[in-house]
This record gives sequence, structure tokens and C-alpha cells, in this order.
Amino acid sequence: MISFRYHLGSLTAVFLALGLGLVIGASLADGGALAREQQAVITEIERRLGELRDENLRLAEALARQTEDMAYYDEAWTQVAVEWLGDALRDRTVTVFVHRHDSGKAAATQDLLRILGARVTPVFFENTHEVDAAFVESLALFLLGGETSPAMEPLIAEGVLSPASTVPPDAVVVLGPPSASLVRDLSARLAERGKPAAAGIVGRPTDHWRDWPVPVVSYVETPAGGLRLASVLAEALHEEGSGQ
Repeated sequence: MISFRYHLGSLTAVFLALGLGLVIGASLADGGALAREQQAVITEIERRLGELRDENLRLAEALARQTEDMAYYDEAWTQVAVEWLGDALRDRTVTVFVHRHDSGKAAATQDLLRILGARVTPVFFENTHEVDAAFVESLALFLLGGETSPAMEPLIAEGVLSPASTVPPDAVVVLGPPSASLVRDLSARLAERGKPAAAGIVGRPTDHWRDWPVPVVSYVETPAGGLRLASVLAEALHEEGSGQ
């Protein structure tokens, strides 16, 4: 049985070979024109590569300037915080609870609190599932230096929850995304127990943040947000001391 597909492929290969031969023959007939064309293409490629290298250098210099400006900006905010708050947080123990994936963004806030003299204990919670009211209550007690409940122990063993201090802190900060109900519910439990607390929202908070039982600071990952949060804590601790 004849395979027409095989013959069609053979004919195609033959015509391609003939076409290639014609191109090569024409090139040999006018080798000077081909060389000039090739040189023109090479020159154009070199020109564009040079432009690309220059642009990369400009971008690298701009990025270096931006990085330097940001470092100066962060340092300026830190100096403002130190001058403004003074020793208001010095030697104060602060537990910083960080919900889910915002640990990297919360690092600047913790660093600022430490610069202001606070003794910071970070507690990271990586669970992404909804939790019930009983769990939130146990978590609040855990952050306040109480005994570790049975609900907390397996999470610590699995690395989902990091250990908290066994010494009751002076204040608790709850950090997380605006969509996390745990941030709001946990803040409410802490407020019910009379512990100075604040909620730090990474990014823009929801429209209902004014109804929260604790002060809410938005964009807490920025230097300005970190300063606002430190100011809120200092004010809450001052009010607690004045009321005693």
C-alpha cells in the first residue's frame, strides 16, 4: 500500500532543497551585497545592545539612589519616633502576634519597638483556616502569658504557632491582613481582659475598622504606620499607669 504522506514529505524536502540551493547560488553571485547587508545587521544589533547597556546602567543608578533615599527616609522616621516618644516604651514587654503571611512586613514594626526600648516577643501564627470562639479565647490567654492550653500545644509542635512568653506582657499588638477575622476577634478578647492592645493592619483596613474594640493602625508595614502604632501603645500604657 502506497503511503501518500511519505511521498508528500519527500516532495516537500526536495523543493526545500531546491529553494535553498537557489538562495545560496544567488548569494554567491552577489557576495559583496550579502556581506554589506550582514554588516548592516550586525551594526544595528550592536547599536541596540549599546542602548540597552546604557539603559541598564541608568536604571541601576536610579535604583541605588532610591534605595539610599528609602534608607534615609526610614532613619528619619526612626529618629522622629525616638524624639517624640522618648522612654515611653523603654523596658516595656510587648507581645507582637503576627497572623499568617505578614511576618516579613511586620519585621520593621518589631524593630522600631525594640529601638524604642521595648522588650518584644514575636508570636507567629501560620494557620489559614477559620477558628472558633473557644480557640480565640485560648489564644488570647496564651498571648497574655497564661498556661498553654491543649489547643495550642499541637500547633506549637507542628510549627504553626511559635511559643509565647510565660511572663504576662505589658501590652499586645495583633498584626495581620485586613481580611483576617482572627485579628479583629483576638483584639476583642484582649480588650475584654483589660490588656493594653492595638491592631496593626498590613495595608488598608476594611470599612468596619472604626467598630473595633482596640485602636487600629493601617499601613503598619510603613515607617509612618510603625510610628503611629508605637504612639498608640505608649498612650495606652500611660493611661493604664494613670488609672492604677
